[in-house]
Amino acid sequence: MVSLCVDQQELSRAFELVGEMKQRDVERNVHTYTALMNVAIKCGQLQRAQEVYNDLLREGCVANVVTYNTLIDLYGKTGQWNEALRVIHQMNASNIKPVTRTYNTLMIACNTSGQWQEALNVYAEMVRMGHAPNTTTYNALISAYSKAGRLEKVMDTYKEMLRTGCERSVITYSALISACEKAGQWQLALNLFGEMLKEKCDPNVITYNSLITACAQGAQWLKAAEVFQKMKNSGCKPDVVTYTALVSAYERGGQWMKAFEVFQEMQQQGCRADAILYNTLLDVLWDTGISWAQQRAAQLFRQAMDEGHFRLLPQPDSKPPQQQQPSEVAAAVAADDSRSPSAAAASYSKLELGLQGVSPGVAMLMLHCWFADLRDFVQQQQKTHSLPDKILVSTGRSRQRDHISAVLRDGTLALLASWQSPFVVSSADTTTSSTSSSNGSNGTSRLEAAGSAVAEWLLQDRVQQLLNPFAKQPRNSSRGSNAAADLATEAALEKRCKDAFASAKAFEDTHNLSVQNMGYSFTAARAGLVAAMLEAGAKLGCRNDVVHDAVLLMDRATSASLKVNEDAYTCLTAACLHLTLAEAKLSTAVPSLSDVCSAVGCSSTQEVEALERELKLVLKDDTSSISALHCLKLYLERLGCTFKPDGTSENDETIVDLLELVSRAAMDKEFLNYRPTITAAAVLYCDRLQKGLLPFWPSSLATLTGYSNARTAELAAAISGAQRLCKQLLQTKKDDIAGTSSGQGAGESAVAACEVSKTDNPAGGSAAAAPTAPVKVSVVTAQLNSNAPPWPLQPQQAPAAATAAAPAPSGDKHVSTSSSVDAELAKADGAAVDEVTGKLGQTAVSEHDAAKPVTATVEANPVKPEVAATK
Repeated sequence: MVSLCVDQQELSRAFELVGEMKQRDVERNVHTYTALMNVAIKCGQLQRAQEVYNDLLREGCVANVVTYNTLIDLYGKTGQWNEALRVIHQMNASNIKPVTRTYNTLMIACNTSGQWQEALNVYAEMVRMGHAPNTTTYNALISAYSKAGRLEKVMDTYKEMLRTGCERSVITYSALISACEKAGQWQLALNLFGEMLKEKCDPNVITYNSLITACAQGAQWLKAAEVFQKMKNSGCKPDVVTYTALVSAYERGGQWMKAFEVFQEMQQQGCRADAILYNTLLDVLWDTGISWAQQRAAQLFRQAMDEGHFRLLPQPDSKPPQQQQPSEVAAAVAADDSRSPSAAAASYSKLELGLQGVSPGVAMLMLHCWFADLRDFVQQQQKTHSLPDKILVSTGRSRQRDHISAVLRDGTLALLASWQSPFVVSSADTTTSSTSSSNGSNGTSRLEAAGSAVAEWLLQDRVQQLLNPFAKQPRNSSRGSNAAADLATEAALEKRCKDAFASAKAFEDTHNLSVQNMGYSFTAARAGLVAAMLEAGAKLGCRNDVVHDAVLLMDRATSASLKVNEDAYTCLTAACLHLTLAEAKLSTAVPSLSDVCSAVGCSSTQEVEALERELKLVLKDDTSSISALHCLKLYLERLGCTFKPDGTSENDETIVDLLELVSRAAMDKEFLNYRPTITAAAVLYCDRLQKGLLPFWPSSLATLTGYSNARTAELAAAISGAQRLCKQLLQTKKDDIAGTSSGQGAGESAVAACEVSKTDNPAGGSAAAAPTAPVKVSVVTAQLNSNAPPWPLQPQQAPAAATAAAPAPSGDKHVSTSSSVDAELAKADGAAVDEVTGKLGQTAVSEHDAAKPVTATVEANPVKPEVAATK
């Protein structure tokens, strides 16, 4: 009767029966205690099972083989694999021979504790003792080989089962598929799943979970989705592990919207998320870099905190202890036994947010939500002295090779600096920095600021706008509360951007530049000409995207061997600008040719008209020209930046540095070597790096473009060049603030910055001669065009020598090494990018260039006429 309690898991009833036996003086033998042990184990009461075994010994009962098997099972479930191994010796000492089930249970116990080598030793002993393996034996053997990472032995075991006619159960196939998942063999896992179905063996939830995980590991999100659909169709109910695996598959495939949708489906099915799923989904949403997705991530983060999956963010007390009544202090102490009145006062003197032990995405969510909470607290208290005396942010001291922690630390530093916060490196960390370096750690772990300064900073309009989306009640959201409608809007935007980028790639594949054909005199004067064209566009009130298109048109024309005398370069800029303005879809009247000539400083409209005719002839009437600025606008739009019909953006204040950088890149000769899609990506990457916007290269853009800073060599080289421009821009700002620019205008300093030496140009760009007449240019007033035609991007094949040996971005002071950045992006730029492109690290070459080798000779001296062509 005790054994019957196993099926109903009625442990209390089983103990009642044994108690009745004792009251009625009924003998309780080894079978009674063994059955009671088994009931306790099945009910998860492992300590009770151990107590029953101890009672068995005290009663003087002699354990039998079933008792020992049960005891091994108990030790296996409690992780005491070494005790389980001793049971075999105890059986031999008691002259009780182990049976096949004994060895099977012992192998399973070792596997459960991760001791696969011991499991293999047990199997060898079992064979030596003459016991024939059965299905359970083979299942345990497959599991042991799987944990050892020996897929070939796993498959050999499976073949042996087929050869001997041993029955394959659902556990067999689940173990096989799990082994394939660990080995990254998703195709083999799918093949085994097919064999399983052929044998009429019904998969269970473990089988499906292993298969979906295998597909996720292989970045096969479509296959994972198919398996998930089969699972539902078969009537097998998904659990939280299933949804976590599917979300991971969508993450690796760059399908963040599908990941969010399946999470919503899970909630509708009444399946509760755990901490692992929340972590996965929050990283998926944050890493997109999309404003709406990050706002949703903040809401889910707060939901996860409410459910107890994340620690609560530290909050200030509404009253300092010295202002509280004794009863209030006593209540606070009673609520927290570890908090004495003196400890309460000490804790109020400072408030610290710890970002240790979480992913960079979750850390950024914690930081944003915490500042939003502090902002709301200060507003409720209506005084700037409502915060504790000291506010601290701790990222933990990263190990020397812990690149993820280094990215988090440096990103937090850069982010708070870009927000113009009052936080500085903690004085305690400053004094111990040398000790940290000698101990193998690296970098600052803690930032601090005075509470009153933080309160004043949080109330600034700019900071409030940044924090509004992360408040408990989001403010000024551009979307509603209907997630389905918002996802539909995002899907439509994603399609528009995808189509636009496809057009861009088509344009890249059919248009080339040749620096060699441009000639020495033009390349020497080019920086000044570009600056003059940007200044002219500003005078005419043109959108800067149109002016940048005109710059590219000028490059295309000179690359096509358009012969222009040096004294006619000004007329060339006027011709290119006028042609581009005439073909652009402007919301305002197109400036006349005379207006363009006047803005540029060209006195002969007839000469400009003649150049326009010659230019069209050379380019065979193909005057299309799509610049890096269009690409940048496309990337920004995908991230949630909105643009008005006149080309201005509601986010102008936050993208002004980006516009400055892309204008400097247009003037810098090095960037003739890179496709505009690459140039825009490099500029955006470096801007986010400078501002601490993790991730530096969002997963949504990695999926859109197929570019990875770690594996796309051309992008790595362009990032190096863009970092050089960033440093020049920072120095220009410092000079302007310090008044040390020696009377040089913004345009002059921008042009001068492009005249770089070999040591300043690590990516290999050549220096251009200074323009004959410095021209002022207001590049910071650049505007983007939202109504322009699709943004096909002009490719220029990166020089083979420069690209192959291009260093990874070195970063500025706020990023220690490029490898730390690469480590941070490895996840966003992983297998998802592989699926998009299939050829990461390879630069597309047009049909025209395919027949000839691509070479480049990049020099620091003024470029010679025989410089090799680049695409």
